[in-house]
Order: sequence, then C-alpha cells, then structure tokens
Amino acid sequence: MSVYGNLFLLDGLEKNDKENIISSLPDTVKFKKGEPIYSRKRFFGALGFIVCGSVKAVTNNDRRLVMKELCGSSCFGAAAVFGGGDTYVSTLTAQSDTEVCFIPESLLISLFKEYPQTAVNYITFLSDKIRFLNEKLSVISCLSLIHISEPTRHAQIS
Repeated sequence: MSVYGNLFLLDGLEKNDKENIISSLPDTVKFKKGEPIYSRKRFFGALGFIVCGSVKAVTNNDRRLVMKELCGSSCFGAAAVFGGGDTYVSTLTAQSDTEVCFIPESLLISLFKEYPQTAVNYITFLSDKIRFLNEKLSVISCLSLIHISEPTRHAQIS
C-alpha cells in the first residue's frame, strides 16, 4: 500500500476502498525542523496525519511541558475537527523535517457518508483517547487526594 496504510480511518476497509480514500487525500504540507505546526490560535479544522518526520506537543502554558512526541503514521487534531473551539490545546512543533496530510472536516464528512466504517473508526479513535485521558485524570485525582489528606508536619522548636 503506502505510508497511509497505517491511517486508522482505513481499518477494516477493503483494499480498493482504501486506495480510493488515499487517492482523495490532499497533498501534504512540509514543515522544517523547529517550525510550528499547530499553536493555541493557529490550527486547522483538520485531522493531521504525519506522513514522515516527528512532532513534539507541549502545553500552552508558561511551563511548556512535553505532552507527547509523535512520529510518522501518528495522528493529531482529531478532537479539534468537529465542534467549534477557537483554541488548540497544545503547541505542535516539527522535531525534524516533517510532512503532514491535513484531512479537512468536509472530506471527513464525505468519507463518513461514503464509507461508514471510517466514521466508526473515528469514533473508536476518539473513544480510546477519552479512556486514556480518564485514566490519567483518575491517577492525578488520587495523587491530589493523597497530597491533601497527608497531615501537615510542623517543625518543633526545642
């Protein structure tokens, strides 16, 4: 197939359907190492598929914590496509020369209508992300409760 063979939207589809979808995808956009791809205010209403290269996602706050590092065949932006938020949750920067295929909302809708399995795949992808984030929140919540419930120790003066 092609590099797009790992695109989650194509899971469970017939070979000819996969080929039709791949041929309908837009051209890739090239980013040089260090170039921003998405930021708080600059992002597309599109699913990003990393064709080649690597991307680092950092938080959009003063701490700029690394959230995730993505490599070829990874996707980003799925939760920002549908909805209407005007900010993106993180800043994505090319860690090497990188090519990204941005699959716009309009094309996704067309694919969902023509190939219903792609909609199921998209929902599955988002559901997996929600479960992952819920698990992370659960751990963070437990750690916060442990921290709050620990007795405060005061220094004693003798």
